[in-house]
Amino acid sequence: MKKIYTYTVALILAASPVSALVAENFVCAAASSVSSVTLDGEVSYNILENEYLRYYATVVNSYLFENSDGTFTRVENINKNIVVENYTSDGKKISSQSVDFELELFGGFFKGKDANYFVFGQKNPKYDDNVEVVRVVKYSKDWYRISEASLYGANTHIPFDAGSLRMIENEGKLYVHTSHEMYAESDGINHQANLTFVVDEINMKITDSNYQILNIGQSGYVSHSFNQYIQSDGQYIYRVDHGDAYPRAVALTKAGLSNIKRVDYTLPFTISGNVGNNYTGVCIGGFELSENNCLIAGKSIDQENNESNSVNIFLTVTSKDLNSSKTIWLTDYTADDNFSIGNPHLVKYDDDTFVVIWHEIHEESTLLKYVTVNSEGEKTEEIKSVKVEDYYILSDCKPVKFTDGTIKWYSSDNESVSLYTLDLNLPEIVKGDINGDTRCDVVDYMIMLKLSLIHI
Repeated sequence: MKKIYTYTVALILAASPVSALVAENFVCAAASSVSSVTLDGEVSYNILENEYLRYYATVVNSYLFENSDGTFTRVENINKNIVVENYTSDGKKISSQSVDFELELFGGFFKGKDANYFVFGQKNPKYDDNVEVVRVVKYSKDWYRISEASLYGANTHIPFDAGSLRMIENEGKLYVHTSHEMYAESDGINHQANLTFVVDEINMKITDSNYQILNIGQSGYVSHSFNQYIQSDGQYIYRVDHGDAYPRAVALTKAGLSNIKRVDYTLPFTISGNVGNNYTGVCIGGFELSENNCLIAGKSIDQENNESNSVNIFLTVTSKDLNSSKTIWLTDYTADDNFSIGNPHLVKYDDDTFVVIWHEIHEESTLLKYVTVNSEGEKTEEIKSVKVEDYYILSDCKPVKFTDGTIKWYSSDNESVSLYTLDLNLPEIVKGDINGDTRCDVVDYMIMLKLSLIHI
């Protein structure tokens, strides 16, 4: 069943002798920018999976993408059962199937230009350089398994540990940025760091990899790295890591397409506290590129006063040459604001429009918040707020812009699967506007008066 969330405004005309009757019998309602429809899909529990687990992110299990014919596809790893479901544009199921789960750990999924890719992994408890620790599996667009590429040893005890995995492709190469727990050091500790490698999509061979213990300036090495993002503009690869020690910051690196270890870097968002303290008070929620800038969205405590309980949404904007960077706080809540604020998603709408989406859980309601910004991070409109029926609405499914201009994602609460649609192009809601001309004037007054007299 389709649900439409609505703003409701009662119009009271104190000067009218029938104002009380109007208020009692007439409600002016405008369609909300957010709607949902229930999908006939396999249920899971992915709500709030975009949030960190304690101090770190986890791999993304839920994916949604639009097809060239207007249909859309859901892909999700549900307890080692990978489901692929196809739907019409209005949410009616067309087909469903499963993809074989390989090895023991799920890393992620990527919809490529000419093929689809899954990443799996397995633990390497004996630190054996001959053990396959990561496998990239290539599938055709109609979901036939084609081939695989494997990473062996790679100083990896547990792949994808205490972090996430994201991919991007460029000119026949698949770039994979993730995390791993490494072989034990002389101190007996298995430290954790980022891990990046490149796959040639044609012959499915690993052509470059970066798992050595170095430093960020030498190779882009970050430890610990609690979340990983990767993007490309066709000339360079940009990677984001959430570091708690070396460095203790949100780190941004830039590398050429042919050598991922030769990097430039900057630290757009530094984190206070002791080196190696897992608690940072920061969550990263999205990373996108514009023509000239790199935009990172997240939430954080006040890093200058880390005893404060206030959490706010931030956006860092860094030039692609990494020479300049700024942090823009999109919200300004204080510790007295008694509600929970979620980790934001960041959606690239076009090259100069980006949408930051998050939720706030209040005592009696949940609000979906969103705001549009330009490529400089400047708000182009004020923050919009929509009261939603579902207590939890966001998930680890990254919201995606569809060709009709709407933004869609889905969530599941173990009982149903809900597809959400955010429409930025609905006309502005004007209090008192009844006839839909975006004005409140005497025409609306006369309509209200006529309607009220009907009930006399």
